[in-house]
Amino acid sequence: MKSLTLTPINGISALTKIFSARKTQKIFSNLLINLSLLLILLSATGCGYHNPNMLPPEKQGRIVKLHIPLWANPTNEIRLASDIRNALQDWLGQGKRFTVAPNAGEADYVVNGKIISVSYPGRAYTATNQVLALSATLTVDYTVTDTRTGKTAWEAKGFSLTETYSADSSLSRTDTNKKQAMETLVDKLAEQIYLRLYSAISRHEKD
Repeated sequence: MKSLTLTPINGISALTKIFSARKTQKIFSNLLINLSLLLILLSATGCGYHNPNMLPPEKQGRIVKLHIPLWANPTNEIRLASDIRNALQDWLGQGKRFTVAPNAGEADYVVNGKIISVSYPGRAYTATNQVLALSATLTVDYTVTDTRTGKTAWEAKGFSLTETYSADSSLSRTDTNKKQAMETLVDKLAEQIYLRLYSAISRHEKD
């Protein structure tokens, strides 16, 4: 009686190779994603901007007292200066690095500025020349001054932000959208200043 010899099943072997290749590809793909995220974080750090809330307490440094006076406001937006100050105070209250001082005498730094302009330059039209969207642009100058030395720790000239808003057949709704766009601009401005303050003051105090 002849013995029966079983040959390996090539299909199973092929499937094993496929699954192994897919596993290797997945690992390699995850590695590339992690490396990409690392490069993005390193690039942001290289630009000198850090979110203070992302740092551990021991690396956030001492508590810095900031005074924010009402900025000069030659525009027709009467409440804009107080809105900017309130937004800045709200953002500063989110972290542990900064605290708001009631006056310049009790502050380490003063964040002062001037509202240069508020304009509504942009329009988007439909094919029938109906206004579809409008835009609002806020432009400011601001300076961070060291109260101990009187030196400028950091300043920005002609800093602008733009926000679009929808046009509506109802003027009241368009006006509401415009006000919401301005609120967004003020909040974005305060956020940008807040995020830059940490790096600016850290660099200034190292000099």
